[in-house]
Amino acid sequence: MNNLRQSLLTYLSESSFKSLLLWLLLPSSLCVMAFTVWSSIANIDEHVNKAFDRSLAGALYAISKNMHYESGGISMEQPFYMLELLELTTSSKVYFRVISSDGLTEIGYVDLPTPQEKLEFNIPYFDYGVYLDEPVRVASMLVEMPLILENRSVSSLLIQVAETQEDRNRVIQQFMWETILSNVIILLLLVVFIYLAVVLTSSLLKTASKNIENRRLDDLRPLDENLLPREMRPLTTAINSHIERYAKKAEQQRVFLNDASHQLRTPLSVIHTQLEYAESLTDSPELQEVLGAAKSRLQQTVNLTNQFLSLARVQSSAGEYGNPEEYAVLELNALTEQVVSDNVMMAIKKKMDYGFESTPYPIEIRGIDWLIREALNNLITNAIRYCPKASTITVSVIDSASEVMIQLKDNGPGMSEHDLAGAGKRFRRGQEGKKQDGFGLGLSIVQSVMEVHQGRFEIFNNTDGPGLCARLIFNKTSDQ
Repeated sequence: MNNLRQSLLTYLSESSFKSLLLWLLLPSSLCVMAFTVWSSIANIDEHVNKAFDRSLAGALYAISKNMHYESGGISMEQPFYMLELLELTTSSKVYFRVISSDGLTEIGYVDLPTPQEKLEFNIPYFDYGVYLDEPVRVASMLVEMPLILENRSVSSLLIQVAETQEDRNRVIQQFMWETILSNVIILLLLVVFIYLAVVLTSSLLKTASKNIENRRLDDLRPLDENLLPREMRPLTTAINSHIERYAKKAEQQRVFLNDASHQLRTPLSVIHTQLEYAESLTDSPELQEVLGAAKSRLQQTVNLTNQFLSLARVQSSAGEYGNPEEYAVLELNALTEQVVSDNVMMAIKKKMDYGFESTPYPIEIRGIDWLIREALNNLITNAIRYCPKASTITVSVIDSASEVMIQLKDNGPGMSEHDLAGAGKRFRRGQEGKKQDGFGLGLSIVQSVMEVHQGRFEIFNNTDGPGLCARLIFNKTSDQ
């Protein structure tokens, strides 16, 4: 039993939803249709026989009403006329007989099959038989009629009307084929409707699947339960329950990182102030050197803490701000120019050729203002920090057919292919980066910001000279 159950479960798990529904619905529909056809044919046979038997019974009653006693015998008025009238409704042959209870007096066709059961008066009895080598349907009725025939007493007469089966069978076959044809048409329509239902259900599942597949990794919004039929909503509920548990866990991790970063900032700032104060109190070059090294390491820790805090805020933004299509509309030229201006003094200290190129017309995107500023600021500060003095750094807003981008180009040392492959990963630093203070979180923050905006982050070496080119690529708004 367990093996059978396991085999069934294995088959169901390996079958497609569409084929499973078809295999379940089509055989059951065929069985129902076969039973319907069988019962319909049985009913047709019964109803057709009843209709024809009523005609035979009518002929029996008509004959019984036209029986008379004449000159010591029995007679029937216009018997052939009545039979001809019966034959007008059918193409079958019709026979009749009237016989006395003693069997000595008989009118009509002799040797018609006699009933095998005892008859009650004035109640028609129907049976099948053979007459003149043809199958016939025989209607018999016993009529009470006390008579003196040829000096003998007769208490009743047996009246019989027989009909061959051709017309009866033809009508049954006609109705049978009409029933079969109508059921076949219904079956075909049912198959079409079942197939359409299966296709529709499959399309709903594909829609729900694409809804999940196209989401960002950090998009933990619940699924819309209206995407699936009511019978499948328990599946949606279970998925949403899992998403909710995962979202709570992710939120707990984010809150922990956020709180830890905040808790570290205050004591680190206090320590930094104390080191500066201690440095001012001593004239010993050796002690000042030690205190200066401690201040430098401490500043690195502060920078790391700030980057951790920024990364945590970026990664929580997807769930906090909702669907990217609902983000605020931002003017990209103004935003970029402001971030470029914020870093002018840092570039001037290194005597760099530092500039900004905008488009001649406004460029609008949907985004989160402070996140884009954070990403662009990381790119600019990285370029200024790692490029040598007197380098050239150009920040541009570029408009293309389907996308807009913020591009940063420099003529610095560039990066190896190995370093480029790891760009955007946490704590991955290039060879030039290892010569400077840092922790490899800047490009990871940039990558996370672009994932929140469903955009792309690209970085590669210049093809027209030394240096790097970094791009923040955004989708255009729907009205552009």
